[in-house]
Amino acid sequence: MAVEITTEDQPEETVGNGLIGFRETLTECFRAVGEQGRKLSELIAEGLGLEPSYFDGYFRQQESLCRLIHYKTPERDGGDEENGKDKHDDIGASLHSDWGLLTVLLQDNVGGLQVLDLKKTQTYIPVPPTPGAFVINCGDLLFRFTNGVYTSAKDMVVAPPPGVDRYSIAFFNNGNPVYAVDVLPLGPEWKEWVQGQQGAAPPAKRFYEPITAGAYFEMNWEASVAGQKQSPERDA
Repeated sequence: MAVEITTEDQPEETVGNGLIGFRETLTECFRAVGEQGRKLSELIAEGLGLEPSYFDGYFRQQESLCRLIHYKTPERDGGDEENGKDKHDDIGASLHSDWGLLTVLLQDNVGGLQVLDLKKTQTYIPVPPTPGAFVINCGDLLFRFTNGVYTSAKDMVVAPPPGVDRYSIAFFNNGNPVYAVDVLPLGPEWKEWVQGQQGAAPPAKRFYEPITAGAYFEMNWEASVAGQKQSPERDA
């Protein structure tokens, strides 16, 4: 179960006065975490040898999403006669990558988030909750922006144990839908960084054609509805 707020959020109250202060609190959270994402993008730009303001256009008139997520203990359906478990019972959220630039995630103390280890087949790394800390995921658009230098995280959520509920708040920096997403310029500092961090020269060719953020999300949504793998070019 999830509650969502976006830049055009218009919640409807259905019982009494609703939760007093709930909308105001979420709106302030939305603005603060959105600004946090923008500041993180400045650090990423500097790390690539670019001006800190390089990504600012992406954050103007953005259509980002804040989602409050509740993971309940799954009900067993007896799919496995030996232990009364269905093979999907232990999955709170299946393996996926986020479509945007960055995701800012706040976990509770239950845990369950796991990230796929790209160096080892079918190996997952637990991301334990740290009090007062956010988890920052690189999204598919950052992968595309950087020509694959920054790899978007593939993660999943394991369902909580019996009698325990899990809560998290995820902010998806989905950006300005008309902002053109292109591959970053390959400046000297960026090349040196790639060679030093990745152990190889940067790609000599551009993997992807320019696309607006809105068109990119629409492409992924259509692929998702059609049952295709998420982010068709992600594994190129």
